[in-house]
Amino acid sequence: MALSEISSFLGIFGSLAGIGSLYYAWKTDKLARFIPHNPQIDEAFSGNPNAPGLAARVRDMLGKIVDTRRELRVALSVAKTMHFAKPMDEALFEINRRAIELNELAFAFRVAQSAHFAVSLDSMLQNVVDAALARNDIKLAHKCANRMHFAMPADRARKQIIEWLKTRPSPSQAQ
Repeated sequence: MALSEISSFLGIFGSLAGIGSLYYAWKTDKLARFIPHNPQIDEAFSGNPNAPGLAARVRDMLGKIVDTRRELRVALSVAKTMHFAKPMDEALFEINRRAIELNELAFAFRVAQSAHFAVSLDSMLQNVVDAALARNDIKLAHKCANRMHFAMPADRARKQIIEWLKTRPSPSQAQ
């Protein structure tokens, strides 16, 4: 094997590794931090995360600034960098609410999956179930119910889905 063949293989392997790294960074929202964004998003998360009022600051910032999925991604990536789990879950809860308000239910589901505590996860997923049923998205509602951690909230969500299915008019009745 010649030296040029070895360098070609290493070049191909390196480029594949680089593409894989970029894909991973994009998929886990790590690239969103490097996209130019409004500095007020960073300011809302700055300061002592354990101080009371973090959720209110984040809620105010999300309501005033965040209007697109791109800005939601930036807010999520900044929230994921927080060190303490409880304040991060509070911030994620507010991002989840704002995503539902903006009708980004798939993104709201993704935010919920970033939660550290199961109680926060179940609460955010219940919000997505309610919004999904209001928008007739039974598939997402079922997906959320299956992802819930504790049995009681999961059962409550499944009963809610069943009740929604019972009260929904059948296609023959709708005509």
